[in-house]
Amino acid sequence: GIIINLFKSTRITGYGELITLGYQIGDFDIKGQWKQFIGTTSKNFGQASFDIEFKRQSANWFEEKYYSNHFRWENNFKASTYLTFNLNYRYKSYTIGVKQTSIANFIYFNTDARPAQNESMFSIREAYLSFYQKIGRFELEGFASLQKSSNEAVVHLPLAMGQLKFGYSQPIFHKAATLHPSLTVRYFTKYYADAYMPATRSFYLQNEVQIGNYPFIDLAVTIKVKKAHIYVAYSNMFLLTGNYNAFIAPHYPARDSQIFIGVNWRLFN
Repeated sequence: GIIINLFKSTRITGYGELITLGYQIGDFDIKGQWKQFIGTTSKNFGQASFDIEFKRQSANWFEEKYYSNHFRWENNFKASTYLTFNLNYRYKSYTIGVKQTSIANFIYFNTDARPAQNESMFSIREAYLSFYQKIGRFELEGFASLQKSSNEAVVHLPLAMGQLKFGYSQPIFHKAATLHPSLTVRYFTKYYADAYMPATRSFYLQNEVQIGNYPFIDLAVTIKVKKAHIYVAYSNMFLLTGNYNAFIAPHYPARDSQIFIGVNWRLFN
């Protein structure tokens, strides 16, 4: 690894790893980052980062050879290669960026729930943003992403996904404690999510059932007393509308609405 600081506003970092012995001999992982701080010490305009990663990854033992009562295979896959570019800009608690990953010799589980390899190169592109904003006692935190695979025959992804949290803080008991109610909404668009195969405990491609286009809504109330957090949460409350299309995987419905009560206490000063 290496770190280079230039002109008080530029940082270049690099990292490399090469496996020279054993089953994964020849695999490597090379990472680099250019981080540029914008502005001066008195006027900060954020920072821009450019990350690059190039790695070679051999198939694991499970993908190469497996024998059971229901599934048997023996493969001789080529090593997969991944090239990732990530460009983002961050200002205070706001981040926006674009990312692309190009993959060759991708190993995946096909619709027959057995491993297969796609030798042609394809790409996954993503645009994303995240933010956190606090105004007085109100806070707003969120994340959103748009993503697309150039080969949807081997990689299925939701076009859009995101999460948004609304919160409010109110001192109580003469400021001896803080009351913090919050509402969190998670959502992703419909897509052919990978199905689960219990016999091999792995996920595989399927083109029959779509999941998504359903908001997962959680309501929580937390009371903070010094180092202790006492909370009550109600999960997946959108089921109260009578819409039961809440699935975490095809044929695997999400949990019903539940009430959770707990304490998180850090036992140190």
